[in-house]
Amino acid sequence: MVVFCFDLILAVLAHRAGRAPDFLIHDTHLFEGVDGRQLAAALALAAESQPGEGPQHTISLNSDGLDKPAATPS
Repeated sequence: MVVFCFDLILAVLAHRAGRAPDFLIHDTHLFEGVDGRQLAAALALAAESQPGEGPQHTISLNSDGLDKPAATPS
């Protein structure tokens, strides 16, 4: 999750400075070993940062990982 947060921070800062592409892509391997609560928090954080900050964020997940955020009690 540290890499995810670091990438998100860099993407937002670089976008604000006009020095970055308008997209950020993360692969499913970044979320291996991450429990559902962390995945849900990461997706929420990415969604929160997008409306005002610009870069499109694309995350690819394996289909077996799609139930993780919903299956974990809050």
